[in-house]
Amino acid sequence: MSEMPAAISTGLREWRCDAIDIPKIEPGKVLVKTNLASICGSDLHITYMGWNVHEFPLPHGYPGHEGIGQVVDPGDTDFTEGELVLTVPNIWQSRCFAGYQLIDPNFLLRVPTGVPEAHLLMAQQLGTVVFGTRKLPTLVGKTVAILGQGSVGLFHDFMLRKLGAHKIIGIEPVAERLQAGRNMGIDEAIDVTGDKATEAVMDLTSGEGADLVIEAVGSVDTLNQSLKLVKPFGKLAVFGLPPTMEKIPFDW
Repeated sequence: MSEMPAAISTGLREWRCDAIDIPKIEPGKVLVKTNLASICGSDLHITYMGWNVHEFPLPHGYPGHEGIGQVVDPGDTDFTEGELVLTVPNIWQSRCFAGYQLIDPNFLLRVPTGVPEAHLLMAQQLGTVVFGTRKLPTLVGKTVAILGQGSVGLFHDFMLRKLGAHKIIGIEPVAERLQAGRNMGIDEAIDVTGDKATEAVMDLTSGEGADLVIEAVGSVDTLNQSLKLVKPFGKLAVFGLPPTMEKIPFDW
């Protein structure tokens, strides 16, 4: 087989799939066959809003940067054919939305076999959460409120529990996600949003607010709400990317 399918963004919110030549191995690169790829919020910012885009069309396979694949040709690197790898973000060069891609070996991680690839794929996002939580102050004895119980919020549930948080409050209107948060260890589950959620957090913290608030949704409304949930001199960690290219007006 000499061709592969490859998605291409031809304009804002415009995509098509082409059949193009499989890349040929180059010195210092690894040829990887894509098994699974996920869509990051930053991919949507690039292809829906034109973030950091100079012109369309974008390169085939770009900007996909979260993928699981197998080494097809290791070239002159120390990888071996058939190894299962995680492609970690090289945001300007990644091509996970194509059947194959050439990758610098510095952006590949070997992953174990015998684990569902869909689970391994999430390791990249988990890594970003680990990176962020390492920058937090001590959480022992602290109360944390997490806006959103999607994958980012759930990873924070897990990490903050491991870091010794005393009470974790999860805020999420979707019942299935909130139940997943309970399974990941949140202490209090709030199934409403907006002012009602703010009131619930205040009730749970004796009117003080949370010591730490994690914004894991990425909307203008939740960014503003997070300021109302944190106690005076508390900490706010903004993880989500809001769907706008404009400056965000903070109402606090």
